[in-house]
Formats: sequence, C-alpha cells, structure tokens
Amino acid sequence: MKVLILSENTVGTDLYSGNTYRNIGATDVARRLDSRGIENTLIDWFSHWPKDLLQDSIITYLKDSNEPVIAISTPFSNHVTYSIENVLLQVKQELPHVKILLGGNRY
Repeated sequence: MKVLILSENTVGTDLYSGNTYRNIGATDVARRLDSRGIENTLIDWFSHWPKDLLQDSIITYLKDSNEPVIAISTPFSNHVTYSIENVLLQVKQELPHVKILLGGNRY
C-alpha cells in the first residue's frame, strides 16, 4: 500500500497571504501511517499546483503500488476538491484500482 495525501490549507485563494498553515490533520495521518510502516507522502496546497504536474506526480508516485490510495484533506471546505476533479478522473483512468478518500471537513 502507498498513500498520497493531498492537503489544502489555504483560507481563500491567495497562497501567499497570512491565511496559510500546515494542516495538522493531514500531518497526523502521515505520522500514523509511518508508525504502521505504510509508505506515504504529503502534498500541501494541491489546488495551487499546475494540473498537469499534479496529475503526473500522483501517477508517478502511485503507479507501482498494488493498493494505491489518494487521501484528500480539506479542513475548511471540500470545494477545492472540485478544482482537481479532472485530475482525479485521469488518475482513475491510469490507475483504475486507486482508492480516493476525502476527509478533514470541519463542519
């Protein structure tokens, strides 16, 4: 199993304003996976990545896994997930056995 955690921590649309922070929930998930010996990596601020780079990075990281997982953490609203919907659909075509999980919503 390999887990790629996509974490969006921005409040608003400006990555460089004072409204950014590292998502403690996503970091805790990574720590718990580490403690169980599950390979994982964390991509912060995924909605600000170029879509083609994000898609290529996800596929490259997960392509050799028998149990690939994408875990998406959006602590304020899951609306940013829609911004990468096409990326996730393309990844699903390349890696049909990938599991995609969404969590972190605080409401």
